[in-house]
Amino acid sequence: MLYKFPYRKIVGNNWAYGYAVHGTACHEAVLDVVRKEVERCDYFKGFLALQSLAGGTGSGLGTIGWIPTASLGLVWMPQVILRSFVCDSLRELYPTSYLLNTVVWPYRSGEVIVQNYNTLLTMACLSESSDGVLIVENDLADQICRRLLAIPTPSFHQMNQVLTNHIAAMLMPALPFQVLLYLCVCTYASYVSNWRSNSQAILPQVESMLDKAHRMFTSNAYVHQYATHGVDADFFQSCFLRLDQMVVNYKSM
Repeated sequence: MLYKFPYRKIVGNNWAYGYAVHGTACHEAVLDVVRKEVERCDYFKGFLALQSLAGGTGSGLGTIGWIPTASLGLVWMPQVILRSFVCDSLRELYPTSYLLNTVVWPYRSGEVIVQNYNTLLTMACLSESSDGVLIVENDLADQICRRLLAIPTPSFHQMNQVLTNHIAAMLMPALPFQVLLYLCVCTYASYVSNWRSNSQAILPQVESMLDKAHRMFTSNAYVHQYATHGVDADFFQSCFLRLDQMVVNYKSM
């Protein structure tokens, strides 16, 4: 079933507008859709949310969710549009359910000028409301398409296929039985098949983003556009503190 929301408005890459204004307007309608989908599940376990980080719509507003059930595994819900604010609401509405976010890290070359602000704010909020955050990168998907798949000019569809294959490899099989149903052609052979370890691979990306966001914030660049919609300097500073602490925690592993 496809749900359509009549409320549509451009947020202009402003995370604060998507978080505080646009989302508030369709908040109840979105949660009503989520409730209906949860009620259809025979055994509800939690949500898997997918969203981008760079823009105001994807990071402040747009997310797509999954709902796991006992008999069907992961049920894809393209009709459910969530966002960072709604993820916070889901934590309050379903406190015992799992909330796992998969976020698409923006290109290092830059998609929008305020993408470091938007990434900072989204990651800080999700770190508070989510049980886990999986990060997939546009740059790596592009490199895989060009170097490994020999695609000189990858399309968004081809990059999405790469990303979804990697996400599925982490999350499937969803059930401990009927494993043969989830077999696929392996596109990657690891050196050690059963290796389990902590990783600091995301630190360079996070530290680079924090450095750029810090420099912009120190210059007071574009902060007024966020303050207009309630995301003031104190909000920014609290988000910086959360991610700075996260970096310290990862470095101490």
